[in-house]
Amino acid sequence: MKNTQLCQSWWNSSSSIQKFAWYISHSVNYEEHTVYASLGGTVVLPFKDSRVSTLIWKRNENIIISDGFLINTKINEAERFRIIGDRTVGEYNLEISKIIESDLGLYWCEFPIKNTGVQKKVVLKVAGGIITTHRNEESTLFVKPEMSTGS
Repeated sequence: MKNTQLCQSWWNSSSSIQKFAWYISHSVNYEEHTVYASLGGTVVLPFKDSRVSTLIWKRNENIIISDGFLINTKINEAERFRIIGDRTVGEYNLEISKIIESDLGLYWCEFPIKNTGVQKKVVLKVAGGIITTHRNEESTLFVKPEMSTGS
């Protein structure tokens, strides 16, 4: 007998409930990657997989950031987050602008591939390991890690 899980998220957005759910028989994790950014700058957490037609980005303590290209408006400072990329090729990059210290930590996206729930994890850290604030600078760091399912 297969072990079946339900991955589900929802929130109220523009007076309607956005719901995203899928049933999975088991789950697989991509390798975890680290991305570095400067406080005050912009960072892109990349995701591209042509087999993926939608996904959910989450962060620390299971906070939902996005459902596909829709940003969860209930999160603090939602305007700093956006999904960029070409969804026709499975590109759902999470862009975070005006990086602040509380943005640091674990992010992951969840998506189904052939009845399997898959997670890709990214840890966001301060570049150089030292927290500094640059008020008059804005930088963008894009890191494209190699991904594997560990097959």
